[in-house]
Amino acid sequence: MHFTPLDAGFVTRIRTGGPYAETGPVFLCADPCTAWSDDGVPPILTTSPDYLVKGYTADDRILYGTGAIVPAADPAREVALRLENPAIAYVDVRSARNNCFQTRAMRDDESGTAIR
Repeated sequence: MHFTPLDAGFVTRIRTGGPYAETGPVFLCADPCTAWSDDGVPPILTTSPDYLVKGYTADDRILYGTGAIVPAADPAREVALRLENPAIAYVDVRSARNNCFQTRAMRDDESGTAIR
């Protein structure tokens, strides 16, 4: 599973949200960084017993009904399930306890189904 690294564009997009925008500290790489590309999930998704996952539409709105606390045993499956819905543009994974942003997953543009 490949996840998107944070960049200045990401920070701009979260600042344009509406009344339910989830803002707060965003920690960026000090140096240029690349998306996670190994098998499995990024190490950040191995440090807690569970995570909050939510699907977002292309206009950066939460698609209601997609948010859930999921066990850390299989976050990749939970993200993939949400990305099967064509209305979902991306899935954010957050801390289930403090709502801190962890990572974002999106469909592979070429296949439309794989996760990058």
